[in-house]
Amino acid sequence: MKHSSPNIYNVVLFWYMNDWGKFGRAYEKIAENLSLQDNIHKVLCILPPYRIRKRYGVLPFLYNNISSKLVVLTPNIRVSPLTRTSGSLKNLLKNIYFRFSLQQFIKNNAFEKSNTLLWIFPPHLYIKKLIELVPYRKIITHIVDNNIYKENESTEKISFFKNQYDEFAKNSDIVITASKSNYDYFSLLNSNCILFENAVDKVFLGVPSDFPYLTNKRRPRIGYTGFISERTDIELLVYIAKNRPQYDLILAGPVEIPTGQFEKLNLPNIYYEGVIPYERMPFFLQNLDVCLIAHRDTKFSRSMSPLKIFQYLASGRPVVSTKVAGVDRWNGLISIAKNYYDFVCKVDEMLEKDTIEQSATRIDTARSETWEKRVKLMTNAVFSFIDEK
Repeated sequence: MKHSSPNIYNVVLFWYMNDWGKFGRAYEKIAENLSLQDNIHKVLCILPPYRIRKRYGVLPFLYNNISSKLVVLTPNIRVSPLTRTSGSLKNLLKNIYFRFSLQQFIKNNAFEKSNTLLWIFPPHLYIKKLIELVPYRKIITHIVDNNIYKENESTEKISFFKNQYDEFAKNSDIVITASKSNYDYFSLLNSNCILFENAVDKVFLGVPSDFPYLTNKRRPRIGYTGFISERTDIELLVYIAKNRPQYDLILAGPVEIPTGQFEKLNLPNIYYEGVIPYERMPFFLQNLDVCLIAHRDTKFSRSMSPLKIFQYLASGRPVVSTKVAGVDRWNGLISIAKNYYDFVCKVDEMLEKDTIEQSATRIDTARSETWEKRVKLMTNAVFSFIDEK
């Protein structure tokens, strides 16, 4: 049932990385679309402390006014005391200056305890110190990926992740999860737990078209985009390249794996394009012939709701995926492989048999999965709960 909140709220959103505008992450699209809601007065997105260039040296924050209702604020490490615990007079003065500046900003924009919601994305190193400075009515904890399942993190970090996840899940008024795995985990800690997968930015919605390799009379280009990380099946990518030398395998995205692992991809028909600027990603995808979800099936990958699924569908291009969590929902729209051999066969089949009509179906499906629609459903659920309390 559609809910229209009788109240007007401010939202203070905390994200744990300094990457606004780089990758179109979930928090960014949620913040943008929250600011478009009629019952949202203002959205303040606070990123972790960052070493701001010296010409901003005396400012406590770097302000990025995205719109009249959305501000991104980055604390300046040169001024912020958040990363230090020293009791020196210098740090004491920093603490006073930082707190006064943030609290003045909050006061000037009418952020009050009665109308302010905290929207937190853990794990976050500085969150406890930051939320002390913000008056709020309710806390929403949003779990995107569950980092306790990361394979390459230290025991100390995993312990920190788990303790913070569990603490905020138990103490929050609402927990939003992006995958069934996360819902199953966090709903045991908080009964007010809801599931909303990721979605797609409308700029990715393409126009149905034939394969670029046919119209451009070139070799087929099959591609994998996104973070090349522990979830990426490097061995599968190598297998594809070696067994289909007639295809060009295009990779794009930040590299998070060790150099030795990444060097396995140094093959004649594999091309690494680096990090594609977000505004160019729709064009990049539409110039591939087949999009790949080459993920390992691990606890960590099961905790995710890959943005690339939605972006691939919106491009209209055929998609071949390993059998990982979250893809079964799209069975019939994407091709799900049983093993490595089946994966390359399905790529062949897509290149031979996919049609413009199927391209149109994928794009039409993506139209129902936009961030605009997803965030509207989220806010309806959140406000239904809050306004009933």
